Amino acid sequence: MHAFVPKRHREYELIYVLSPTTTPAGATRIADFITEVVGAHEGKIIKVDLWGIRTLAYRIHGFRQGIYYFMRFIGTQGMVEELERRLRISEPVLRFLNVKASDRLVDPASYQVNEEEAKFTPIDEILARLASPEAEVPEGAALEGEDEAHPDKTDDRPVAVVPDVPKDDSDDDDEEDDED
Repeated sequence: MHAFVPKRHREYELIYVLSPTTTPAGATRIADFITEVVGAHEGKIIKVDLWGIRTLAYRIHGFRQGIYYFMRFIGTQGMVEELERRLRISEPVLRFLNVKASDRLVDPASYQVNEEEAKFTPIDEILARLASPEAEVPEGAALEGEDEAHPDKTDDRPVAVVPDVPKDDSDDDDEEDDED
């Protein structure tokens, strides 16, 4: 971008989901590169919120759960493109969604940020809870969203149910009459 073209900063929200097998070091690497990209493009992280472990709507890479992070930041379109590119190629990231929170242009220098809200929370406590025996599902119990009649079912695609409709014999008689 040319020096004389003003950078247009806007407010964005990002939700990303890490695999439950992510190590604390892996989560820290993701947080570090997000901070690096935002800083390199003169953006500002406003808020980071660790939502914890949530059940996914469907399996992603074989996982039924993910570690959710929410963040709000100020940045340019170029920064968002770079951030999405890096998230797309990061192995621990299962999914992400980035949306423009406002069309209003924002000056990052005039924006006040609470430093405590802008810190990434480590996932150590969440991973410990995930690994604890209480968090495991008892054998034979169906997981949320799992078909209890078919616990071994691995296909998560919806199944179409077609009701049995009795065949109407009157249509066949009409066709025979037409041939005469």
